[in-house]
Amino acid sequence: MLSLISDKIELMRYLNQAYSLRTKKPLLKTILLNSKITPEDLENIIEKRFDLSKKYIFKMHQIDENLYSINLTRIFGDRNITGNLILDTSKINVWILISEENDKFINLVVKRFFENLYPKVSNIYFNTDQIKLFLNEIGKIKDITVEINYFASKIEPKPETLIFGEYKKGTVQHWRADAEKEIENLTKSYIITITHLNFKLYDERNILYLEGLITRKGECQLKYGTFTDFYNTVISNALKIGYDLKIFYGNRDRVLREGYIELKPLQIYYKELFNKAQLQRLEKKLSTSYLCSTIHDGNPYFAANVSDNEEGSSFGVTVLKNKVTITPIFKASTESTWKLTNELQEILGDGKLVDIEI
Repeated sequence: MLSLISDKIELMRYLNQAYSLRTKKPLLKTILLNSKITPEDLENIIEKRFDLSKKYIFKMHQIDENLYSINLTRIFGDRNITGNLILDTSKINVWILISEENDKFINLVVKRFFENLYPKVSNIYFNTDQIKLFLNEIGKIKDITVEINYFASKIEPKPETLIFGEYKKGTVQHWRADAEKEIENLTKSYIITITHLNFKLYDERNILYLEGLITRKGECQLKYGTFTDFYNTVISNALKIGYDLKIFYGNRDRVLREGYIELKPLQIYYKELFNKAQLQRLEKKLSTSYLCSTIHDGNPYFAANVSDNEEGSSFGVTVLKNKVTITPIFKASTESTWKLTNELQEILGDGKLVDIEI
C-alpha cells in the first residue's frame, strides 16, 4: 500500500487508520539513520559502486516535500526479495525509513543496503541506559503511563559473582508483567545488553492507545495506535536522545592547540572488573570488524589501536579494571566514534558513557 501513496496527507491518513485496528499484519517499521547526503545522491552512489549495483535494484521518486517513495530489490541469484519504503528527510541530517514489509525484507534487504552506505549513512545506536532514558522521557508526558511488555537481551554471567542465575550465557527474552523490575534483577548477576524492548502506553483512563518496540540500532516499530501518536511520542523522543548523543560523540578529533595536543577521550564505565577471558574475546571480536593492532593483551590491562577501514578514523582502546577508554588518534568522526562505542558494548555489555578530562 505504501507504494501507492501520493503525498504526505495520504500517508498520514493511511498509517493512522492501518495501525489503529487490531488486525494481523507486520509491524510498521521505522529506522532512524544519520545521513551526510541527500536522497538525490543515492542513485549516483549506487551507479558508481559495483558492489551495490550488482546486488540491488534501487528505484526512487519524490512524492512530496522531503518525502520519497523507494522500491528496493536485493538479487539472490534466481530469486529476488523486493519491497517498498517511504523515506522522510524532514529532519536535518536524519533519515526516517518507513515500511510495513515483513522482517525478512527489512533484515536481509533494507538494513544490509543502508549499512553498505556507511559512513555517508550510519546507524543511530542506543545502549541499555539510553533505552531506559527513552522510556522515562515518554513517561514524563502528561497523562501517559508506560509499561514494558517484554524485552530481549544478551546476557553473560558476571566474572566475579558466585551467584548462579537461571539463565546461561546467550540471548533471552522476558515476557513478564514486571519486565522493568526483571531488568534490574538481571544486572545483579549478569552483564546485560538489551537488543530490543516492547512497551505499551496507556492514557489517563488506563486505556491502551499505543504499543510499540525500540531496538538498540535505532529501529522503532508500531504494533498498535495511530501513526501521529507514534511519531509525536516514540519517534520524536528517540530522535531527541539521538541528537544529544550526536553532540556527545562529536568534535573528538585530536588537535594541536598552542603547541599542546588536545585529546577528547570518552569512557565506558562498568560496575564489575573484567577478566582475561573477556579481554581475549574483545581482541578477537575487534579484529573481525576493524584493523586492530594489539599493544597489550594481558590481565587486567588491554591496549590496542583500531582503525575504521571504511571511514578512516582511528582510536586507542584501553581496558583497565572496570573502565574502557576510547581515545581518538587522529581523525575521529561522530559516526565512527558512535559505531565503535556500540561495538565495544556489544562485546563487553552495556555500560555508562562518560566524558573524561585529560
